[in-house]
Amino acid sequence: MSRRLLLQTQTRLTGLRIEQQGDKRLLRFDRDGEAIQSSIDESQPQQLHMVNLRYLMGILMFIPEPRSILLLGVGGGALIHFLRHHLPQAHITGVEYDVELLELAQQHLHLPSADERLLYVIEDAREYIRRCQQRFDLIVCDIFSGPYSPPWLFNRDSIEALRNCLSGHGAVAYNLLVRKEKTFSNFYRQLRQAYQRQTLSLEVDDYQNLLVYALNFTPEKTDMAHWMQRAQPLGEQFGLPFSDILASIYNINPVASGVI
Repeated sequence: MSRRLLLQTQTRLTGLRIEQQGDKRLLRFDRDGEAIQSSIDESQPQQLHMVNLRYLMGILMFIPEPRSILLLGVGGGALIHFLRHHLPQAHITGVEYDVELLELAQQHLHLPSADERLLYVIEDAREYIRRCQQRFDLIVCDIFSGPYSPPWLFNRDSIEALRNCLSGHGAVAYNLLVRKEKTFSNFYRQLRQAYQRQTLSLEVDDYQNLLVYALNFTPEKTDMAHWMQRAQPLGEQFGLPFSDILASIYNINPVASGVI
């Protein structure tokens, strides 16, 4: 399907392009070449088309329905559209450092304006979590520095700062692009210590992203039958392939290692 360039510009932080492809509007950063950063279907903006984001939202299978959500990195707003549609009673705080990107997403990618259930904070995510006093039921970490996740995200202080932003039945979902395998190994070891082994990791076919869930509580049930029973109705509710996500989780994570 042919693509039509709608906008090519430079914000203070990055060069970007917004393209039209059928009913979809695509956001690409110049630094990432042809990689799609965000995809919005104008007819159904609540649908997640990028597989890594669909798998990232697999965290919803393992936690009670969240009432307060922190999104670190708004980008093109695909997750905002999804969360607003499927969790209309939740309050969402979106933290984005690039104010020009936020304005362009509102103009060209139908990003919703702030209201009583949606707050945008223009701030560096590292500073936000360092001073944050609020507790969230779900934190989604989807931030990048250039083509990779920022190095500070992997240190112990940042792990603890994020955990301190969670409610007693909250969880964090990380979308990561890591330069070195050792960096991820050290990060995941510290994460498991911080969260009392209540973590899961998974990969997505055809993506380099590594996805990680960390629960700030111990689930009452951890057997496969329980999670499989939850997967089908939740998959229908959120329009996500929870059964496939669960299969990926069991393929990578040892049984009896924590959440499973």
